[in-house]
Amino acid sequence: MKADLLIKNAKIVNAWGTVEGWVATKDGVIVVIGGGLDTLEAHRVIDIQGKYVLPGLIEPHAHYGLHRPFELDVESETRSAAAGGVTTVLTSHINFESYLNMIDEDIRTVQERSLVDLSLNTFMFSPIHIEEMEQYVNKGVSSFKYLMAYKGEEGSRIGITGIDDGYLLRGLEAAARVGYPALSMIHAENIEISYELQNRLKKTGRVDLGAWADSRPDYIEALDFYKAAQLAKLANTRLYIVHVSSAMTVQLIVEAKAQGIRVIAETCPHYLCFTRDASFGILGKVNPAIKEQKDSDALWKGLADGTIECVGTDHSFHMEKQKRGEGDIWSALPGFPGTATLLPSLLSEGVNKGRLTLEQVAAITSYNTAKAFGMLPKKGMITVGSDADFTVVDLNLEQKVSPSILHSASDFSLFDGMVLKGWPTMTIVRGNVVFDSGKIIDEPTIGRFVARTRSGCMSLSLS
Repeated sequence: MKADLLIKNAKIVNAWGTVEGWVATKDGVIVVIGGGLDTLEAHRVIDIQGKYVLPGLIEPHAHYGLHRPFELDVESETRSAAAGGVTTVLTSHINFESYLNMIDEDIRTVQERSLVDLSLNTFMFSPIHIEEMEQYVNKGVSSFKYLMAYKGEEGSRIGITGIDDGYLLRGLEAAARVGYPALSMIHAENIEISYELQNRLKKTGRVDLGAWADSRPDYIEALDFYKAAQLAKLANTRLYIVHVSSAMTVQLIVEAKAQGIRVIAETCPHYLCFTRDASFGILGKVNPAIKEQKDSDALWKGLADGTIECVGTDHSFHMEKQKRGEGDIWSALPGFPGTATLLPSLLSEGVNKGRLTLEQVAAITSYNTAKAFGMLPKKGMITVGSDADFTVVDLNLEQKVSPSILHSASDFSLFDGMVLKGWPTMTIVRGNVVFDSGKIIDEPTIGRFVARTRSGCMSLSLS
């Protein structure tokens, strides 16, 4: 057999360990992994000269189509993903009616415009979304997001009336009936308390990033997580909490798992690497708010000990002028781009500072995410039969962050001006090189929709 691609002189990293050797692919799939000097013949041979090869990263938390047409975000932001070593993106889509036709349209867009593989989460707003859940799973969409925070004024800005606890319970029960890989995701923040705190703070005249943190303190995230976890226990289903931001919530996650509640937790680089006093000011407005050093420390510890299994970025396209609003924290828009700095931030601030191992990075950015979202065994690991998705890493490469190297349509990053040590140097999607030495290899037909159905994934649960 002659392989399509051979990567040699590699340190191959999986969640369970690292080996030196080579890996060969054919038709987009890994066919042989070897450790000796002998290798297969291949149409293309890449000698990576002792660098590390990780499973292609999976971004579990992006928002394409939020501030501009979905197809534009797919086109530009999947190129930014490739620059960051990300080979698969899960993006959340908003619709207030049935998603059935939208899923079909999105799949066509992915096939036509995406540079990396892409899958979908759906926001859950109306009774029809729960009624059609099984049909969504049959189309390959099996993760469902509930916005506990977007009620009242917060929700009206984007046309959401807000979900109540009864709706959340119905959704959790529906996911339990459907079974794996159906996954219920929550944005946990008690917005009623936040409204009260915001009203008090606005009267003081404060307009800084710290005011936003004070309006969304740690306990409002913890309160709604605790409530959702108990409902998930009643429904006997898995619960995925997005963007954990506080030490208080980390402790509640530990306690929930001890009760046998099947919680999967995700945090984000901005909570790991920054605090409310960061110099970027209102550009750091996000929900939940960036908090204090004690919270950042607890999140790093949670990643290291397995309490937090996944890392996403909550990526959304913004231009800086649009983001700043009228120049104060209350009018600024929440969110920012982040996918391209996911891996560099974990390598620089995690691996190179002794907080994480490379194997742990492979787990929290790929294996655990694939397991949680029903993508194993095709995604998430470097094994025979898996998709040939690879991220080549140089742990010693230092680069100053700027929009030009991130390849996003956005014109800023929270990491702007920071020198990060440890970067992806090559990204390979199903055997196709899409990023190499700082340059995008633009092949618009490479990306594929990743369908997550009962028959298409390994039946596993992550507890």
